[in-house]
Amino acid sequence: MIQGNNRGGTTGTVVSVVILIVFTVIMFYVLKGFWAFATLFAWVFLIVAAIANYKVIVDYVKNTFSLLKRNPLYGVGAIAFSVFLYPIVFFILMMRALFGRMAKSAGFDLGQQVQREQETFVEYEVLEEKNLELREMEKKNRERR
Repeated sequence: MIQGNNRGGTTGTVVSVVILIVFTVIMFYVLKGFWAFATLFAWVFLIVAAIANYKVIVDYVKNTFSLLKRNPLYGVGAIAFSVFLYPIVFFILMMRALFGRMAKSAGFDLGQQVQREQETFVEYEVLEEKNLELREMEKKNRERR
């Protein structure tokens, strides 16, 4: 049986629990503030996303309805997620649109990159397989030494 160190007593455990509680309370208020901020500016996020790159919104709607057709349970879940957590969804759409715009202005066009990779062909050469036994390989290695 594994025995722990009994020198510290319960002080380490109490300190750990207090730190965990303080961290949880701080995270609660941070997330509460973010939720209030996101709820207040949710429609602004959607408008900014539409101005920056409206295709992000269109792709999101297409993917959601595509998921509804492929797997109805997940599709209904995605729609419910979008309805109840719309401030977070709008914030994520805005960030994707702005990131795509920044990447495009930096010279990275992700959509064309994928299309170029699909159209290129790589030359290859068919190699013949030779069945080599382990003893033959060992002989060749010994001869090289």
